[in-house]
Amino acid sequence: MDDMATELVESILELLDCEDDEESAKHLQKIHEIMSVIKSENDNTARKSMAGKSKEEKYECLAEIALDAYREFKGVFHTLSDVIKIILKTKSLLRSWTWGTTYNLLYKCPLPEVKVPKAVLSNKHAHLEDAGLVMNSPYVAALRPDRKVKLIISFDFSTHPFMTVIQAAKYCKDTGIPFPPVDIPEEDKEQPKDFYVFKSKNTPTVIHIPLFNMVNCKGLI
Repeated sequence: MDDMATELVESILELLDCEDDEESAKHLQKIHEIMSVIKSENDNTARKSMAGKSKEEKYECLAEIALDAYREFKGVFHTLSDVIKIILKTKSLLRSWTWGTTYNLLYKCPLPEVKVPKAVLSNKHAHLEDAGLVMNSPYVAALRPDRKVKLIISFDFSTHPFMTVIQAAKYCKDTGIPFPPVDIPEEDKEQPKDFYVFKSKNTPTVIHIPLFNMVNCKGLI
């Protein structure tokens, strides 16, 4: 199996470098033949991590990934080589971890009068993370006390029309940040109106507008 996996990866790399149509067709046919054999032997094999694996084991893992990707995307991409290009590009990005990495503008910046963590000043690069992983709307940034926000207009493009505003209300309750109660009628959860106003004493007013609602998507939801 190791030899077969190695042969598959080598054929894939040769295909990517090949510019001759006839030779490309030969490589592609060879890849299909190898994949057919791997498929019959590995239908019930779980995906494995490449961490701590030998070179041969990594080849085998890559072969399994290539096969799975081809199964999933063969109806989307024109050729197997398109899928393999994505796999190899993703592999190189994972190795160097370039996602979210940017130059740190505060690196070695002299800020004597400002209290900034040393780690921020000593690292040449900053690694950024999508805040949407926690809450897919910037309520937290808007609700900083020094902003003194009075009104929030919330446009929700999520598949769940109230997910972000409910998350925001829970977050604010847990952290003691003023936020109006979010009371949504049960019947509106599946058939939302075009806008909602949530307000209370000593809290910002929130106008929540679901993108998909019974006014502009009537008969579609």
